[in-house]
Amino acid sequence: MGGAGKISEGGHPDLDDLSDQSVSGWFRPVLGWNEEAQRQTRSFDLTRDGFILLVMGWTGERAMRFKVAYIQAFNAMEAALKAQGPDDRFLAAVREIVAPLAVRFVGQDQAIDRVAARVDVIAEDVAYLKHMAHARRRVLNEATKRGHVEDTRRMGGRCPCCNMAEVVSADGMRSPFAEFDHFYANSQPNGAHTWLICKPCHTDLTSGRVPREQREAEFRAYQGHRRRLPGRQQTFFG
Repeated sequence: MGGAGKISEGGHPDLDDLSDQSVSGWFRPVLGWNEEAQRQTRSFDLTRDGFILLVMGWTGERAMRFKVAYIQAFNAMEAALKAQGPDDRFLAAVREIVAPLAVRFVGQDQAIDRVAARVDVIAEDVAYLKHMAHARRRVLNEATKRGHVEDTRRMGGRCPCCNMAEVVSADGMRSPFAEFDHFYANSQPNGAHTWLICKPCHTDLTSGRVPREQREAEFRAYQGHRRRLPGRQQTFFG
């Protein structure tokens, strides 16, 4: 552990409690005798780890400077480890070890509980909004679906989003791995706001993993190509 020091029993009222915990090896009581006062004295030998744990419970400007410097040193160590590409499990283990030494202040536990409760509420709100957005989604009518399938077949049958996966076979059959997607808004189920794409692309777009603006050029290209198909200009579906 390296490094050691001594502190008198009057230096901190919680030394007895700390010495009874699993960290007892960090704090060792030492009995002595004061000849002048003719009474027994007691002090504590402590390791470097014991000193750090003790200081983490202190308040005041000097204690705060120590805590901030300690956290900054840990952050620098973590950044250096990440730069070398360590195993994530190792970093998690380091964080778990350092977690008990986090700076604490009066009411911190209550504050953390309030933040955690608020996060839970926000998560529930987001889940509800996603559910409502999906519930408001208007289903494409069969004519619009048939129009997308036929136009996609005439354009080669590949997903217009990634141009890789086949979404319509040569004989005009929709692939089971294809989805109709509302590109601009769930409330617009017509042909001008929807397209037929592969499931991976659909998942990326609906989950937000791929922002829709990054695929707007592909969507516009699909709509433009579709409008230029022979016989489609005057019979634009949906």
